[in-house]
Amino acid sequence: MRVVASVHVTLDGVMGAPEEWAFQFVNDEDERYSASELASADALLMGRVTYVGFFGYWPSATGPEAERMNGLPKYVVSSTLEDVEWSNSTLISGDVNSQIRALKDQPGGDMLLLASADLANSLRAENLIDEYRLWVDPIVHGRGKRYFADDGATTVLEITDTRRLRSGGIVLTYCPQD
Repeated sequence: MRVVASVHVTLDGVMGAPEEWAFQFVNDEDERYSASELASADALLMGRVTYVGFFGYWPSATGPEAERMNGLPKYVVSSTLEDVEWSNSTLISGDVNSQIRALKDQPGGDMLLLASADLANSLRAENLIDEYRLWVDPIVHGRGKRYFADDGATTVLEITDTRRLRSGGIVLTYCPQD
């Protein structure tokens, strides 16, 4: 499997509190692209905060996207959760990097890492992310949690695709350079 990190960010790199800035840019085109991204995934990967937020919504949601979200295998990385209740969820704790490597060695397509900045940064530091999809929304928010940590680690990326959205946003797809 490949780890594909997908996240909405502002022009200044903020990903936190998307309810304050991101939803104004969502339209039918964005929803179709998001649905196709989800349809191509074989599993979901998320940190605790994303899991808790999604678990508060998706299990009771209806429709094709909800069926897909609820049906996919979900891997939840947390050092504080003791169990995960959402259908098809597996808790990952302890030596996270070796467990992610073992998942990557399994057959299959994309394991979609949604939001989860802390997890994405720890996986980036270990070169465990195969592709980044940055949904850059046309706004400078000026405050909030940024997707990439100010940790001094450098990751050189190569752009592999761009997609301009009617909302004014752009989906930038990058792969780490070898």
